[in-house]
Amino acid sequence: MQGRCRVSRNALKMEEKLKVGDLVLVLHEDKIITEGRIVNINEFRPPAEKFAVDIGLDDVVFLPEERLLKK
Repeated sequence: MQGRCRVSRNALKMEEKLKVGDLVLVLHEDKIITEGRIVNINEFRPPAEKFAVDIGLDDVVFLPEERLLKK
């Protein structure tokens, strides 16, 4: 699934708030690069690191909301 699918954020409804436990697609330059599960949301981290996402293989990445799409 990595990097094969272009996504137009304008075509998607952003009505639902992301929350801990949500499955998400991780985007980079409008392409889906992987998927994961939100394990933490911290309002005190910089906006670019607000969401902690477990992408498997014992890896957690910190991402901004605009790089996540609820699955």
